[in-house]
Amino acid sequence: MLIVIIGPDGSGKTTLAKNIYKNYKDKFKEIKLFEFRYGVLPTLSFFINYFRKKNSINFKEKNYLEKKDRYLSGMNHPKNFINGLILIIWYSLEHLIYKINYYSKNKKSFLHIFARYSHDYVYMRSYKNMPLFIRFIPFFVSKKPDYVFSIKRDSFDIFINKPELTTEEIERQQQIIKKYFSKKTNFHFLNPDSINSKTINTVLEIINKRI
Repeated sequence: MLIVIIGPDGSGKTTLAKNIYKNYKDKFKEIKLFEFRYGVLPTLSFFINYFRKKNSINFKEKNYLEKKDRYLSGMNHPKNFINGLILIIWYSLEHLIYKINYYSKNKKSFLHIFARYSHDYVYMRSYKNMPLFIRFIPFFVSKKPDYVFSIKRDSFDIFINKPELTTEEIERQQQIIKKYFSKKTNFHFLNPDSINSKTINTVLEIINKRI
């Protein structure tokens, strides 16, 4: 079974994913929790950082300073066309490899949970200037999840708890998710004030219908 959780940074994806994992860890032969990537391919930043380390004495210091201040850290400048296209093709390949590996397994014996998935390329700020059909490439080549959950919380509440995106950007991403994914049969919108026991139980009830 494949379960995916999508939404803006700070909406509670990882918290919900960890709670799903906790509730099913003894019910499947294999259960794994992924943060966005399957991990079969190295990140492109691995190659970039390799060359930076060889050519820049201050790379480690620069990297530290970038991570130190997380305020509005998600408001990065959108990628240019070439960089965005390279990244989308690279990670589409990883999603395709995951899809092939998925069908080689006994689907009833394992559960994979992604706190992000191929949907993210459609609404993430980094790719907002890319043509829509290109942003959808990872979505079309990836394995269709059994369930997709999106946490639609108030944008200001998300910002207060984790100020990585502006409220305007949070709302923009929520609107895109609603527009392109909410009518899919495997999609479920959650509208909690926080990731509490009630929210978790609602998700578990939905999942249990297919276990």
